[in-house]
Amino acid sequence: MEWVGDAPASFNLNHNADGFWGGINDAQNGDTYVLRIVITVASTLPGVNITYMPYIGIGNQHTVDSSPSPVSGSSLPHTAGPGSWTWTADGDYLWNWNETTSRVVHLNGHVSGDANFVHANFDSAQEYSTDDDIVGNDSLDGYLQ
Repeated sequence: MEWVGDAPASFNLNHNADGFWGGINDAQNGDTYVLRIVITVASTLPGVNITYMPYIGIGNQHTVDSSPSPVSGSSLPHTAGPGSWTWTADGDYLWNWNETTSRVVHLNGHVSGDANFVHANFDSAQEYSTDDDIVGNDSLDGYLQ
């Protein structure tokens, strides 16, 4: 991994066997950032050629507002762009909140080759949503996003 041109003033880059990820802290509107990542993929089968394009996700998250410190109590009301909401619970808790906006671009990866093989890919997602003004006290164990 290397920056092409000047690296941002503050950033983080990480990688493991499953992929690469990172972020630019305090990215400036109008600035261009270029990160070069070279991936070499080769077939282990003689005579088989592989074409590989990794999955790429590029996102921008902006914090609009947040609680300056935890709020104590049995409820937390808040008004945001789409409207007002209130979280309530039995007992007193410390509540923190963050209001963010996000923009994300996903480029789906693919792999192909000139051999006789089968490639299978699937995605699974679940969302917990409601059209009502309240959300029931349901368990979210196993929640996937």
